[in-house]
Amino acid sequence: MKPVFADTFYWIALTLPGDAAYARAEQIADDIVTTEEVLTEYLTFFCASPEYFAPGSGKQRGGHIA
Repeated sequence: MKPVFADTFYWIALTLPGDAAYARAEQIADDIVTTEEVLTEYLTFFCASPEYFAPGSGKQRGGHIA
């Protein structure tokens, strides 16, 4: 398979089932490559917004992040 570069958008979409891009991200079956910088951005996104994982936060609605 041809390697596919995964950016921050991909990792966030794959992590949040309520995200509009989740289904598309889940379909990618190629070899995934990424960088430490992308993973740092990914972790920073959730550190800066911990409410996305808080129960009952209501942040994930209707296939997009509110």
